[in-house]
Parts: sequence; structure tokens; C-alpha cells
Amino acid sequence: MYNLTKDPLETVNLAHPYFSTNETRKVQRQLDVILKEQIRKKRIFPQSGSMNDELPSKDR
Repeated sequence: MYNLTKDPLETVNLAHPYFSTNETRKVQRQLDVILKEQIRKKRIFPQSGSMNDELPSKDR
């Protein structure tokens, strides 16, 4: 996650905890919600491992 206006060469990854801000954490939470919605809609699940730790119990 980069601020292309301030960092066009993408040298500072704002998703990294060291560089995160309240705004970038909010965006990450929003993206996480969207990703989980898409996984449920498309019924895409990993072929190995488990996502049970990542999904709320109502979604398992």
C-alpha cells in the first residue's frame, strides 16, 4: 500500500506496521472486509491449510 502522490517510486510500504498511520490501518481493515466478502461470494478457499483462525465463527 503506497501513497503514489508522495512516494511515486513506491519506496515506503504503508501496510508495514512501522509506517502505518490511523488512516492506513483503516484502509487495511476495509480491504480485509472486502476480501472476506469476496471469498464468501466466490467460495474460494485454500487447498491446504485452514482459514478458520481468520474468519469469524459465524462464517466457518
